[in-house]
Amino acid sequence: MNKRLLVLLSLPIIGFMIFLVIHFSFLQNIETAKKETENLNVKQLIASDINYEIIKIKSLFFQIPLLSGNKKSLEYNVKLLKKEFKKTKDLLNILNNGGVYVKKIPLNVVNKSYFEKKYIFKKTNLSIEYIDLLPKLEFLEKKANSLFKILSKFYMQKNVSPLEMKKRRKKLIRFARGLDSVFRRMIENSNRLFYESQLDLIKLEKEVSKKTLFYQNLEFGLIIFLILSFIVIGFIVIKELTELNKALSKKLYSDELTGVYSRTKLEEMEFNENSILILIDIDDFSGINELYGIEKGDYILKTIAKKLQTYNPNWIIFRVSSDVFGLYLDDVSKMKMSIEDKIADIRKHIMFESIVIDDYIIDLNITMGIAFGDNGLHNAFAALNMAKEENLAFKIFHSEEDFKKQIEFNTKWQKEIKYALAENRIEPFFQPIVDKYKNVVKYECLMRIRKDDKYIDPFFLDIAVKTKQYLSLSRMMIEKSFESFKNGGEFSINLNYMDISSDATNKLLEYLIKKYNAYNRVTFEILENEGIKDYQLLDKFVIHFRKFGVKIAIDDFGSGYSNFKRIIELEPDYIKFDGSLIKNIDTDSKSYITVKNMVNYAKELNIKTVAEYVSSKDIFDTCLYLGIDYLQGYYISKPIKDIK
Repeated sequence: MNKRLLVLLSLPIIGFMIFLVIHFSFLQNIETAKKETENLNVKQLIASDINYEIIKIKSLFFQIPLLSGNKKSLEYNVKLLKKEFKKTKDLLNILNNGGVYVKKIPLNVVNKSYFEKKYIFKKTNLSIEYIDLLPKLEFLEKKANSLFKILSKFYMQKNVSPLEMKKRRKKLIRFARGLDSVFRRMIENSNRLFYESQLDLIKLEKEVSKKTLFYQNLEFGLIIFLILSFIVIGFIVIKELTELNKALSKKLYSDELTGVYSRTKLEEMEFNENSILILIDIDDFSGINELYGIEKGDYILKTIAKKLQTYNPNWIIFRVSSDVFGLYLDDVSKMKMSIEDKIADIRKHIMFESIVIDDYIIDLNITMGIAFGDNGLHNAFAALNMAKEENLAFKIFHSEEDFKKQIEFNTKWQKEIKYALAENRIEPFFQPIVDKYKNVVKYECLMRIRKDDKYIDPFFLDIAVKTKQYLSLSRMMIEKSFESFKNGGEFSINLNYMDISSDATNKLLEYLIKKYNAYNRVTFEILENEGIKDYQLLDKFVIHFRKFGVKIAIDDFGSGYSNFKRIIELEPDYIKFDGSLIKNIDTDSKSYITVKNMVNYAKELNIKTVAEYVSSKDIFDTCLYLGIDYLQGYYISKPIKDIK
């Protein structure tokens, strides 16, 4: 996820957090306003009760002189008045200090039953009316006490005439009426307290309404912001996911190294009866990676991919595996040449120019498998594998029947090899290796199978490898080769990596060298380009047998690639140029220059050179001109059964 998307995602998160803060702040304000409203309602109730109590006090002030007919009734009325004074003071005290306000709600007046409801009142800012109420109440309380004293003395006197009683009561009523202004002011103040609470409630309601509107607008704006943010982010995320999907599809369907389509893409192609698939396998590519390194191998793959991409726009190019490329065409009728000509054209296109890496010149060989119609990938691989087994340049898959015949052929020769081993029909043939004067210096031992009166060339070696019969063939051939030179003479035997890595074969070689005293007479020709996996093992093998005077030759040198670094490390006595370089050396300038450079290189390293496939006098003379030390081929002699 890129930084831009992270920043955009942070905006709605921050906005949502602000929304939560504002919302909870709004709820808190609403809760505070609710409590203030409840408090003002209680204040209004208290103000109303104070007003009611003041009116009752005023009423009692007039009732006491009028209704107190005797001392007992006076005491009762005084008691009521004191009770009202105390209740009013308590209410004023709650207004002043806050506290629990108890409201008695009558349920049944006759039975004098009521319900008490408690309110918690919190102290608020008091108006001037409250400040004026308390001293006036205290003033009235003093006047009431004076009135009580006067009435008490009055009732203590005896033999008071009715007329005198009436005069004194009128006087007391005038005294009570003299307090009207005080009561009026107190009632006005208590009313103001009540209305002040109402005004505070209205003010609070407006303030709450204003804040509610503010918060609602703010929250609505934030909600719109969040919605727009999520829409924008959703759009960007969809765009990013689309781009990511494209990138993943490209990574899935495109080969990262070469840029052509991958095998996954090829497997999803719809093969039809008119389609054609050509698989191109680079021969012994693992050896190239081993010799030159993976970076050089990758360079070769990219070079081939570029060649194929510029080959024909109608063909779709795939990298099917590490060293296998595929050419797909949806309609074979689009080809303007025969399949054989097309195969030759592809080989020429890929193999025409050598690939130069640093100081190395690499000539590639390829093997191809071709299939038409449905199930093309499977059939093309079957054809490719069969081409490798038969050591062919290409194989076209025609039908399952053809491949069944090939399997039957392999099975037949598996049995033939088995019987040849059991019947001791493995025979060595010998091809002379000569110097420039055509003097024989040694013989190369070559395997044949004797069947009736014929000797069969070793085309069956690949079958022997697949059927795990190769080592048995090789050991029998090695034993007979040593035995053929028991009386003297130099000879060479061919060994591949399987021979070198076999402990049994190594022990057999050591035993035969000692048995036939072949210490300085035998040369091991190592097929260096046949997939050697462990060069340390090869180094140990060479070092060990050099102790016995064995000479080392690198066979098929220059067949596709050459590892000069490995040659220096092995310090061979000979290098044998591959037949593909020698057979046209008199007519092919490319082969001529390549061999010339290799000969000069070998001379600098004091390594002797051998040319195979010398089939004519012109080739013989050209090799001598280039300074090749030894020669071998049909021009000199074919492999022969018996030697002197």
